[in-house]
Amino acid sequence: DGAIISAGRDPDWVEKISAAGERLWSQPMDLEPEHLAVAPDGSVYVGGDNGYFAVLESADGAVRWSTRYPVYDEANVAVGPAGELYVGVVHDDWNGTYTAIIGERDPRNGEEIWELEIPTTGSWRYLHPVVGNDGVLYIRVAGGLMAIAPDGTILWNRPAPGFPLRHSVAIDSSNRLIVAASAFDPDFPMGHISGANADGTEAFLLFAGYDVALRGSPAIGPSGMFVGDAGILHGFTLAGATDWTYESPGLTSSITLLPTHEIVQPSTEGKLLLVGQNGVAIRALDLGGPVTLPVSAGVDGTLYAIVNHDLVAITTQGVELWRHSAAEEITAAPSIGVDGTLYIGTASGRVLAVSPDGDRLWSFGTGDAVTATPAIGPQAHIYAASTDGVLHVLSPEGELLWQADRGSPIRGGALVDGVGKAFFGCDDGFVYGFDAEGNELWRLKTLAEASAPLSLGSNGTLYVPSQDGSVYAVENRTFQPVLINELFYNQSGEDGPEAFVEIHGPVGTPLDGWRLEAYDGTTGGFYDALPLTGAIGADGFFLIVHPLSSPGLQGQADIVDTFANLQNGPDLLLLIDAGGIVWDTVAYGTGGVDVGEGSPAPDAAEGQAISRSLDHRDSGDNATDFSVQSPTPRQ
Repeated sequence: DGAIISAGRDPDWVEKISAAGERLWSQPMDLEPEHLAVAPDGSVYVGGDNGYFAVLESADGAVRWSTRYPVYDEANVAVGPAGELYVGVVHDDWNGTYTAIIGERDPRNGEEIWELEIPTTGSWRYLHPVVGNDGVLYIRVAGGLMAIAPDGTILWNRPAPGFPLRHSVAIDSSNRLIVAASAFDPDFPMGHISGANADGTEAFLLFAGYDVALRGSPAIGPSGMFVGDAGILHGFTLAGATDWTYESPGLTSSITLLPTHEIVQPSTEGKLLLVGQNGVAIRALDLGGPVTLPVSAGVDGTLYAIVNHDLVAITTQGVELWRHSAAEEITAAPSIGVDGTLYIGTASGRVLAVSPDGDRLWSFGTGDAVTATPAIGPQAHIYAASTDGVLHVLSPEGELLWQADRGSPIRGGALVDGVGKAFFGCDDGFVYGFDAEGNELWRLKTLAEASAPLSLGSNGTLYVPSQDGSVYAVENRTFQPVLINELFYNQSGEDGPEAFVEIHGPVGTPLDGWRLEAYDGTTGGFYDALPLTGAIGADGFFLIVHPLSSPGLQGQADIVDTFANLQNGPDLLLLIDAGGIVWDTVAYGTGGVDVGEGSPAPDAAEGQAISRSLDHRDSGDNATDFSVQSPTPRQ
């Protein structure tokens, strides 16, 4: 009817004024009215100080009923499309946290219909509820916006931008997702895991729950995504839905995904827990002391863990092989060279090299703490960054080859690609790219500290998590990919040995420490792996040939191995560098699990191969990039 509802204090009142300016009624209140809403039938919903709220009659302002949430602050009210009454209150717990309640009451008598208790943090007192035309209720919570269905079910909880990212992101095999897990407040977290497509558009956003810290970097396996939390391991589907959780006292947020795809999660209770990708525990390995840092895994399956000041080698069956004392604090998981040598950084500013048998080989002083795992590049060069802002590049013998001083702490270490280019971020917000000889290629300024480890997609895109709450996708203009180029696995007649796998890339690219992994496309199960040695030839190719192939084909081979005789499709092949970066993923054959790049390449007919186009294009879609043709090794 165009009437105006207004409220005032001292004394406290609510009044109704007609469109012509005439006071229709004035109702004294026992609360300080602060929030008003009018229902379709003209009823007035009032929220006030100290958790009070009331419903007033439209005709005369009489109090239909009122109630109070004891010890709570201002009551916020909202009205739904059919007159539903929603009320929210917040209580300051006086310890840096707040407790909020949002719920629906029957406007006729005040009876509770549903209610949610929402723990949160931040200096705020209002939920500011609003209701959409579809009846969905939206409230402000610390860290973002929450949507609640009319029946009280939380639909989603979207974080606001600006929360610091302190760990690396993960990239799936197709480069279509950047998966980040975030914790907003160390003392009262709200966990989210999100995914973005390669063009930056949102793929999914999952609210994992309250008191879900998700403080570690996510890991991606063939069957899902996994993130550690204090005392909990979370499993998510590749589509971004909660799959399972595994709880055990003492678990840390650090996880490692083994080549055989078991998940290893350390425990402060002195154990390593091995869990399958289905969330079922396999076994616990006793290390006799708290383990808080991630575990590294050798190609032979040996696990390397940091226990107090010791580096410990242990098998996945729990047999301790040796224990090496660094006699000082070790700050990150060890890196493993092609020859099995382990490299660790220390808080006092040293890089230590330890042999595969546990003996000290050498020590190099950096001048300040090495807070991240040293990176291994081509020619077994070691890249160690320190908090005095210097990147040190060492030979396998521990000699300094070159260094780059940028004057601002480097906490996330360096990321090194397969051709020796190094990338790192600093506390001053700058991110740098260097070539293998130590020449600066480029620099980029972000809006806050770039102190988290960087990630590199197989398309050359560099991903930079920032303390400003953003992930920067940086184009690496000098990038030249190393790709799986041709597969010949379906010989004429029954499957025989005449088979090869062909790789293409920049001439001279060293492949020591790289590997190929093969998976059954029907089940997603791992079935074979091949460590690579040598370098890409002068023709830009690297060829793996079956040992019983024809002499002519074997004469073109860089490696002769039975791995070359892959299964018929559907199947999956991954190319992974020495640092664990997946450079290429090729799925071929239809009817398998969707784990390749885009749609799968066609399955080769008998006597045919699948091969990339002549320009060696990688569009991110296997079906587009590959076609069936006659075998053409090294062409």
